[in-house]
Amino acid sequence: MSAPAAPTSGGSHPATPVVTTAKPATAARPGTTYAAPAAPGVSQALIDAGTKAAQAGDFGTAAKKLTELQRSDKAGAKQLQTVIAREGYEAVTNAIRRGDCAKAQSIFKQLRSMGADSLASGAFNASCPKP
Repeated sequence: MSAPAAPTSGGSHPATPVVTTAKPATAARPGTTYAAPAAPGVSQALIDAGTKAAQAGDFGTAAKKLTELQRSDKAGAKQLQTVIAREGYEAVTNAIRRGDCAKAQSIFKQLRSMGADSLASGAFNASCPKP
C-alpha cells in the first residue's frame, strides 16, 4: 500500500503540491497602539451594564460603558448606542411631557455627545426647543 498523495492545487497535473507562504508581519507605526478585541463575555457585560444604566436614566454611566466598548468591540458599541438612543428618546419625551424642558435638553446633550441623539432630536417643539 502506498502513502497518501500530497494535497494538490487542483491544476491539471495531479502531482503538483500546494505551496503556501506566510505574509510577513507588518510593523505598526511608532506610537500607534491598538486595543485588543474584547472577549465576548466582557463585551456582553459592558452592553448589559450600559443598557441597565440607560434604562435607569443614568446616561453618564451608559456613556462610559459605550466608550469602553468603542475601544474594542465596534459591533457591541453600535448595539449599545442603539439602546441608549431608544432609552434617551423615552427620557427626553417624558421630561418634555412633565414640563421639565431643562432636563430634556440636558439629556439630549448627553445623547448628542455619544452620537445617540437621532431619535430624541425630533422630540423637541416650540415650547421646548432642541439645544
